[in-house]
Amino acid sequence: MNRKQKAYRNAGIWMAAFFVLMILVLHVDVRGIGADGMNVGLSHLNGAVHFITRSHPYIYVFTELIRWIAVLVALSFILLAVWVLIKKRTLRSVRGIACLIPTYAMMLPFWFFLNVFTVNCGPALFLGESHPSNSFPSMTTVFCLVVFGTALIEWHRLFRDQKALLEKLDMAGMVLIGITLLVRLLAGMNWFTDLLAAVFLSLSLINLYKGLCIRVVYTQEHHTKATENR
Repeated sequence: MNRKQKAYRNAGIWMAAFFVLMILVLHVDVRGIGADGMNVGLSHLNGAVHFITRSHPYIYVFTELIRWIAVLVALSFILLAVWVLIKKRTLRSVRGIACLIPTYAMMLPFWFFLNVFTVNCGPALFLGESHPSNSFPSMTTVFCLVVFGTALIEWHRLFRDQKALLEKLDMAGMVLIGITLLVRLLAGMNWFTDLLAAVFLSLSLINLYKGLCIRVVYTQEHHTKATENR
């Protein structure tokens, strides 16, 4: 099994874990422990974790800050892709960045579907809300983890000759991923299984990105060899 196949296999495994968790949340240990008495799956697990963390709106503000950092990181890659495309009329030199765009786009169907069909509602009301919002999975967490996770891979391609800078970027990326998970958990605006589902979905998309990148590299190398043999 080559690297591309392993990446796709891992993407499938994590996606299967995501859907298994969703089925468990929908059908196992469902009780009305949510805000306004809403039903919550795996309620004993979720209730126990939420009893420890509670809800802290002031911590939630930091989650918004991290989301904007993720937006800036994603925009930096998109703008770089646009600049290269304008300058060279091709994205072959930044093939990894070209694969980021469909990876980001793959989050949209999940966001739409899971906002239309409710799996879990959050344990607390946001300011101005009269009804708890959908929270399975935490799409803010998915967005941040996918952006930071794929950025760690892409930074290794862009800055592979700049070890000092790469070490700092690696550290920054890992810290941002850790803070994202910790702050979302401590904010108490999502159930534990909402965050676990976000991790599963993010790992699936990150591995899918790896597979896409490897496939693009293979296609280019094959094309180059074919051209040389003519």
